[in-house]
Amino acid sequence: MSGPTMQTSRPIGRSPSRRRGLVAAVLLALLASLLAGAAYTVFVRTTVGQRVDQSALVRVDGRPQATMQLAATLNELTIGVAVAVLVCCVLIALARRRFAYALAAVALVGGANVTTQLAKQLLPRPELGYGDVNSLPSGHTTVTMSLAVALLLVLPSVSRGLVVLVGSLGTTVVGVGMVVTGWHRPSDVVVAFAVCAAWAGLVGALLLLTSPSAAPPRRGHRVTAVLGAVVAVALAYAFGVRPDGTWPDLVVHGATVAGIGLVAALTLSVTARVLPVPR
Repeated sequence: MSGPTMQTSRPIGRSPSRRRGLVAAVLLALLASLLAGAAYTVFVRTTVGQRVDQSALVRVDGRPQATMQLAATLNELTIGVAVAVLVCCVLIALARRRFAYALAAVALVGGANVTTQLAKQLLPRPELGYGDVNSLPSGHTTVTMSLAVALLLVLPSVSRGLVVLVGSLGTTVVGVGMVVTGWHRPSDVVVAFAVCAAWAGLVGALLLLTSPSAAPPRRGHRVTAVLGAVVAVALAYAFGVRPDGTWPDLVVHGATVAGIGLVAALTLSVTARVLPVPR
């Protein structure tokens, strides 16, 4: 008669799926950091990069009334609003008894925004004919994207598709708005997305290493993310964010706006595919 079987618990992070999730999270953090560094090196440290960035900034404009209304809307994105959304994220996580996820949301939003503000203050911008004041990364864009990613963390996994859709739409509008109003160059927006993705990868890796309930997600909602960005771009053009210039102006305008939307969609899709969900 055989004795009782012993059940051995697998250490955190040792299952194949968790290992794959951990590798994906670390890779996201590293690749996003490299992208941010490369964008800074090209678009801030070189003459050609500054010229391209400035050219896009000048050509991406809109009707005066649309630009004024967009600027007024973006001004409503204050620190108070951001703190209120973050508090809601924490309360949602606590209500679901996901204490590690509440801490992760705070770390993600806080880390991304502190990184952005430090980068803006510490990174030099050489005078190459287009100003010497560094504006990279965009603070407004970092706030919006980091809050969208925080919501991905704390809300139930069944709602991730909706969060990706709304987040992609909102972050695209804010990113495009930064350029249309002249507050930021396109590279500032792209690097802000990369900063948020890097922090998402770092937080995701820590959750997979420390939280027994964390599990890699199964979907990235790519189609939903792209749909959100497409709707945002369509709304922007319908609202009056479109140029009256020559064909080269139209091409640069369209490529820049579409590029911002694509990067926003990619950021949310990848983070949704990497950020762990509670079991």
